[in-house]
Amino acid sequence: MGTRRIRCGNEGMAGHRNRRQWLMIGERIATLGQRSHPRRHSALVLTALVPRCNVIVLDVHDGADRSRLDALVGGADVLVTTMRPSTATRLGLTAEWSAGHNPRLVHASITGWGPSGPWADLKGYEALVMAKLGYLHCKSRLSTRPGPSYISVPYASWGAAHTALHGI
Repeated sequence: MGTRRIRCGNEGMAGHRNRRQWLMIGERIATLGQRSHPRRHSALVLTALVPRCNVIVLDVHDGADRSRLDALVGGADVLVTTMRPSTATRLGLTAEWSAGHNPRLVHASITGWGPSGPWADLKGYEALVMAKLGYLHCKSRLSTRPGPSYISVPYASWGAAHTALHGI
């Protein structure tokens, strides 16, 4: 049957790549992501990919929906979050919360800038991460115009996804 894995967060490249690797090795995954909706602003969409795709909308501020989320986390092996630390805290999806519901759960967090520090709550866009790493400057000779050269390969997202996969 394999690992029961839940992924929470936005649909960024690192999250997609991490999920794809788990699927390729035949693991069971439930994906939990924020969904912007006029009436359910803090709603979450849960897609269980085993064996069919089922979609369940959960509002983490609703008691019954939160109980369903607690039950999912209680029976999971791995929880991967791909959101900014302040968002995870606001939604109550922190490592401390998940450890309280399932002490054996492996909780991995993929963020653009890490869990703390002055950049922690900035969005981790691929180009920004690559610029901060200095990669856009070192590849500046790829174009004839002044300024940075943008790289089409998402190295930062691949690195984040595979580091999380190997860490788990």
